[in-house]
Amino acid sequence: PARALAIDAFGRLFAAEGRTLTVRDRTGEELGSLAFEDPLTALTWIDAARRTLACATAHALYSLTLGAAVGAEPLDPRWSEIIASELEPELLIGDRTWIEGPAWDAQRRRLYFSDIPRNAVYA
Repeated sequence: PARALAIDAFGRLFAAEGRTLTVRDRTGEELGSLAFEDPLTALTWIDAARRTLACATAHALYSLTLGAAVGAEPLDPRWSEIIASELEPELLIGDRTWIEGPAWDAQRRRLYFSDIPRNAVYA
């Protein structure tokens, strides 16, 4: 079962399923997937247009920009319309023991997450 879900502006479902981010269309058909090193724990959009997705694992936080793409091994050709050209998630912060969040503050345009063992919140 998915641990975290996010829906983009086009109704596509992004599901964190273990170490895999799977994208499905409105009918539930799988469009493609992207593997991470650690299991995903949370997903949240970090812009109003729902084009940048923050993906959290227990030890790192990544951003993934959606748009036109190349270089994937898609299950469906529409996958190339979803993930941006790099296809590699951008590491925002890593080497943490236990990350919780993230949460996007649209008014302040900040991404918040906490590091539980360090008892700290970051923006």
